[in-house]
Amino acid sequence: EAGRGSHVITRYKGELIYDRRIAQKLLAMVQSDWENYRAGIGPFRIEKYTGKGYTDVCEFYERWMVEVVEPTRKPATIKGYRSYMENWIRPFFETRPMMLHEVQLDTLHQLLGTIHLTGKGRLNVMMALHAMMDYAWRSRRIPEVPPFPKRSAYGLVAPRIEWVDREKTALIIDAIPEIHRPPFQWMYLHLMRPAEACALMWADWDEINRQF
Repeated sequence: EAGRGSHVITRYKGELIYDRRIAQKLLAMVQSDWENYRAGIGPFRIEKYTGKGYTDVCEFYERWMVEVVEPTRKPATIKGYRSYMENWIRPFFETRPMMLHEVQLDTLHQLLGTIHLTGKGRLNVMMALHAMMDYAWRSRRIPEVPPFPKRSAYGLVAPRIEWVDREKTALIIDAIPEIHRPPFQWMYLHLMRPAEACALMWADWDEINRQF
């Protein structure tokens, strides 16, 4: 019995409890975890013993998606987080079963080595996992968030910006139908971003001074 209610436990480290000796080993492990929890050393989760006996990383990621990501993020972000899970996180942890609190820096370096994306793509996958681990820590599932690989490990390369000269810019604007040119001319002449052009309203126009 742990907390309120009773729990049926049938396995010890994946092995069926077929005699008293194994049951005593399980009892000793539960007592040790409980005493550590009472001393503030680590978490105590009864699911460690009543569950499958191995990783709950993927299961918790799914729970995090349902409870945190899907209610608050845009569809494109949700789709991205799910693709990280199905393409990289799930395949890795299904072949290397472990519990949430067992995920450490060396594990994360191994995971990073299996992500065959650009540096920015690899960073996105790991940052999604980091957000999930942070949620697990705030939910008291793990005693701490493990350190993640430093940015130098992702192979990030600064994008090379290729500027368009004035002659080419004039050709581009001339190719735009005349009725649609003003926003692009405004951005070009005033060094404004597309989002600022999209947000521009007639209320922003100063008729007296003839300016926005």
